[in-house]
Amino acid sequence: VIEGPTELAGLHYLLQRWRSDWKPTEISEPPDVTELASIAPEIRGKRYNFVISLIENPRLRELEENPSGLSSVWEAFGSDRSNRLHRINFISKPKNLPRSSEVVVTGDFLRLYRYETVTGLEGMVPEWVCGQLEPYENPFAGRSGWAQEMFWVLSVLGAFTLLVGVYFYTRSTSVDGRGKKPRK
Repeated sequence: VIEGPTELAGLHYLLQRWRSDWKPTEISEPPDVTELASIAPEIRGKRYNFVISLIENPRLRELEENPSGLSSVWEAFGSDRSNRLHRINFISKPKNLPRSSEVVVTGDFLRLYRYETVTGLEGMVPEWVCGQLEPYENPFAGRSGWAQEMFWVLSVLGAFTLLVGVYFYTRSTSVDGRGKKPRK
């Protein structure tokens, strides 16, 4: 679907806002993609923060002369943790950002981008504008095996302690072979 003047004006405005280092008062996680259709006009231009996995290599897109002064912008599609697609426009691309990279998007909501597949089906994905995509670093990746080894050692020790406790508890409450409780 071809972008009209309104969409391009919104894109240029948000790109200019990123270049001017404007800081919002609040940055939060975006609403679920299924909710966006009903609230899109209210959240246009609001900044959100989320993680996506790129499903394609970023492409450079040429822009016509515009008030933001940019002649090109990077564009990529990615999917979030719910496997929902997102279209991202960003000003600068870090090195080594291949397909399937997980990236942090801190971006302004532009609109719901409508598209048509080669089979004729129509779709809609949220479109975002941001300054730069940052590689996502999983807080659990790259940790030493020490934490996992310690977990297993403590688990075995806890299980052993539990079994010893159950053994002594059953001995203290059991009836001996003659039908009498043992003396305490």
